[in-house]
Amino acid sequence: MFLNFFFALRNQKIPVTTGELLDLLHVLSDITKKNDGLVLEDFYYIARNCLIKNIKHYDDYDIV
Repeated sequence: MFLNFFFALRNQKIPVTTGELLDLLHVLSDITKKNDGLVLEDFYYIARNCLIKNIKHYDDYDIV
């Protein structure tokens, strides 16, 4: 599921690296260990902070 999301971001010409994807997976793993789960809005902001390094890509992120 996350790989599809990662490649969709790259297809949208957002410069996302595999290191950033691994950072996202690490953060999500830590959160799910400490909590019962994660709501979609939390995932949206966590993923955006881990994967998007330039504010100009926020609109493209929202499209994906």
